[in-house]
Amino acid sequence: MPGPALPPALRRVPRPWAALAYLAMLVAVMAVFMGRKWEALQADALLALAPGFYSHASNLCIAYLLYTGIGYPFLMAGGRLRVLAWGGAALVAVNLAYEAFIPVLNTRDPIDALYGVAGTACGLLVLWALDRRGLVPAPASAAHD
Repeated sequence: MPGPALPPALRRVPRPWAALAYLAMLVAVMAVFMGRKWEALQADALLALAPGFYSHASNLCIAYLLYTGIGYPFLMAGGRLRVLAWGGAALVAVNLAYEAFIPVLNTRDPIDALYGVAGTACGLLVLWALDRRGLVPAPASAAHD
């Protein structure tokens, strides 16, 4: 006799446009990250707005990738955006503390901290859009019927 049915791992799945948009953002963020070393990937518009952008871009990219890399599957598993918002606040707090007080493999740099906050804020915006419009309930599995 089979045991009780386990709930599906993914409670929500992305709409096609949402999955593609998430991947496009990953590619864009990685291009920004690689722009630190390769001038061909540097955007002149970003350099015109913030001349030192690429010297701090790693903090922005790492914060974004960490936050959305955890947040996207968390939302698909049925997690709540409120929990992710608290996680983002914790990420911001750790980033600020690290940049202000902990000089391990790092020099203290408040500008880096601001870029990390911006990366987390961009990630929250993307996760909010995915949560509100990009994820739909997963179809019932034929095995559970």
